[in-house]
Parts: sequence; C-alpha cells; structure tokens
Amino acid sequence: MMMNEAENTPSLREKEAVVRAYPDLEALLRVVYVDGHLFHMSSHTLSRFRANRSNEAAPGIPVPPTVAALLQQLGTRSVRGHAAKELVHAFLAHHGVDAQHALEEKESLTVLDVFHRCLDRHLGIGLSALSVQRALRVPGTPATVNAPISTEAWLTRLRTHKSIAPLPMPVALARRCTQWPLPPTHTAWYASRKLDGVRCLFVMDIDPSGQLSHVYALSRQGRAFGALDSLAAQLRDELDACPHLPRNGPWLLDGELCVWSTNEQESFVRAASLLHRPTLEHAAEAPALVYHPFDMLTLDEFLTWRHHSTRTFSKRLHELTTLVAWLRLHRPATCVRALPQIRLDSPAILDDMLREAAAWEGLMVRNDQPYEGRRSHAMLKLCARQEAEFVVEDVDISTMRLPIDGVYAYRRTVASLVVRYCGRRVAVGSGLRLRERLYWAEHPDDLRGRTVTIAYAAEAANLEGHAPSLRFPVLKYIYGKEGRLF
Repeated sequence: MMMNEAENTPSLREKEAVVRAYPDLEALLRVVYVDGHLFHMSSHTLSRFRANRSNEAAPGIPVPPTVAALLQQLGTRSVRGHAAKELVHAFLAHHGVDAQHALEEKESLTVLDVFHRCLDRHLGIGLSALSVQRALRVPGTPATVNAPISTEAWLTRLRTHKSIAPLPMPVALARRCTQWPLPPTHTAWYASRKLDGVRCLFVMDIDPSGQLSHVYALSRQGRAFGALDSLAAQLRDELDACPHLPRNGPWLLDGELCVWSTNEQESFVRAASLLHRPTLEHAAEAPALVYHPFDMLTLDEFLTWRHHSTRTFSKRLHELTTLVAWLRLHRPATCVRALPQIRLDSPAILDDMLREAAAWEGLMVRNDQPYEGRRSHAMLKLCARQEAEFVVEDVDISTMRLPIDGVYAYRRTVASLVVRYCGRRVAVGSGLRLRERLYWAEHPDDLRGRTVTIAYAAEAANLEGHAPSLRFPVLKYIYGKEGRLF
C-alpha cells in the first residue's frame, strides 16, 4: 500500500508524508535506508540460487520473525554465503511469501517483488535514501536537498556507528580532462601522480581538551574500513604527538591507500584484497599499506563547503605538507607518505610530468581554489588509459591449452566475460588469472551480475554505423556480490 501510494504521488514532500503515515514500516525502512548495512546479496543472485537449488529442506534453520530482522542478520553478517541464501529461502517459504506471490502473479507488484526491492535497497518509489531519512526524521539529515549537513549530527552518527553511510559524503571527485592544453585559470594548477589505490578518508575526532580522541577510516561512500582499525589507532598516536595537529575541532585527511611492488608500481588488486578483510590478521600485512594524503580539511569545510567559504587548495596543502614532513621525520614507521604536488607555472613543467607519467596510472591536476565536495572541473585526471565499471552479462567458456604447475593440458576455462558498452556486447578476455579462469568456468553463475572494473585504451569507433566498442579492454578488478564497497 505505502509503495503504491508513494509511487503515484508526484510531490517529494507528499511522498515523504506518505512514508510517515505508515509507522509500522519504520523498522524495515530504517534497516534498508538508515543503518547503512550492505546485505551481501541481490535479488538476482538470490533468484538464481533458488532456481538451481535442490528441493531438500535445509535442517534446523531458525527463521527470523520479520523482514527487518532477516535483513539485520544479513547486514551484520551473522550469517553469510550459502547459509545466508538458505536462510532467506527458508524465510520466504515459512512466511508464505512464495504462495502469496503465486496468487498475485498477475499484479504489477507482488509481495515477493517488494521483498526483492528491500533486498536491493531500492524501493523504486521515487524517493532517494536521503528523502526516506528525512521522512523518518533521522538526526543529521538535511532538512532540504541543498541544506547543509549538521556537523554535530554527522559526528554523532560516526561515533555511534563507526560509519556514515547512508548519510552524504561530499567527496571531491575528478573529471577526465578532454581539453588540451589545460583550461585557463586565474589562480594556478597543481599536478601530482595519479595513484592506483583505494580512496580513504581518515576523520580525526578532537575532544574538548584538544586531544585527538579517535581516528575513523572511511571509504568515499562513508563505510568503515574495519581492516584499518589497528592502522587508525597507530595513526592516532602518531598525530596526537604532532605539534602541527589542528586542535580547534575535528578534521580529516583525504588520500589514497596503496600497496607498492618492488618495481615501484601500485597494485590495486592487493590493496582492495586487504581492505575487504574484517581485520588485518597478520602483523606483516599492515606495513604493506601506504597512505598518500592529498588534501587536509576541517570537518566544517568538508560538510558545509556549499554554504561557507573554505581555504584554497594551496593553503590546505601547506598545512598538509608540514604535517606529513613532521611525521616522516619524527615517526619514520608511519604509514603516511608524501604525494608531491607540483605547481604548474609553465607548460614545460606539465610536459616533463607527462613524459614521466608514461609509466604511471596518469596525472591528477587540481585548481588552487576553495574545496568542492562533488565531481567538478576543479580536479582533473589525465590518463593514458581509461577505466569504467560494468556489470558482467555473460561468460564465454571454452577449452584452452593451459599449464598448471608446469603441466600443459586442455582445460575448460573462461575465455572472456561479456559486458555491455553503448548497447553493444563487448568480450573482455585479458586480465583474468589462470586460477580465476578455471574457477569461474566451474561457477559461471557466480560471475554473472558482478560489477567489474575494465581498463581500456580508447573507445573503438565503428565505420559501419554500429555502436562503438572498447579498444584493448583488460579486466582490472572483480567486486564481490555486494557490489562496490569503496
């Protein structure tokens, strides 16, 4: 009822009023839109599991009493993997959802459809997560779309939940540079190496006495990096001893977490693999992560940049450079490393950096202006290769002659995965490791529907007027079933 009413109501305020008119649904909506949990399962993967599942009943599964309780279990990962799918299957059977779905099959929206939308965290009623939070009067939610976020409420949520999602994270994002030379500016451009790592924001919480009480490691979506708890605690001790630490309120570092190889190249796959873990179990794993901060802001600058003037990039950079230099000198074991920012006073400086960047991921170029917590032209990326995210539509499996432990044999493997670009199917065969080719050939359904990052040289034009393709596509990373976490 609520979904139909909200979907057929044109006004945003009226939609929010419809949500408030159903207080019995508040617990469910909070699990879906407020708690910030991922359910680590989609309706697509669930349906595929149930279609291929044997009819044997799973023994002794305690079934949650409500959808909210079920989703809470999935979100907290008290049950996971195959057992989680079995639990959902048992829940739907126990509460008669499948039987009701059969009776409502001709309806536009069945009870099973509603459950699938809850599982996908998207009810499809024309309300964003932020609008639902406003309707539920969640503390810290902006009163309107353009209203500033309450810094104190934002901090309260962070201290309580150790994460911010799904509250907004006004993170500065870059646009690809398509104009050459660089666009003119009345200030200056700063350039640095583009790092192939994982974006991470360290939020520093300062108590009333001016002491650094806690450091939180967040992804750009506002989710906690649990694997970095020990690293964040070490950083808290290091920074609290720094005389250059700002003591007049909370602030944050914005930067890139990298794992460096012996040939001075970053490994995104290794960094992402470490961050996917609940904790870094072995002491040797933490030193592999290196943090390169490229910006330093007060929390007020970060949250209220639309409504209040912030310092320019060069002023923030001066403070950051002083802080990092002190850490490197007085705390040499720190994970923090400098990321040189070169002021582009002439085209020749950029030309020199571009030649050096041939072996890099590319260059990041920042305009010396106040902070913008969105994707803007104040931050540009210059890359020899491009990359984008796609969903795997299909898997091509064939027999290939491949070695295992030095023994060549014909084996059933994945030849390529298929994604769609501009409406055209594109086969991506490069970038898969041998063990991945063998594993996904045995479990192709687990790969279909996954989000992947594909790197490519350029868009390949088609002279016959067909949709364009990708030139030299290479698989860079396969995300988990829950999608992109960072």
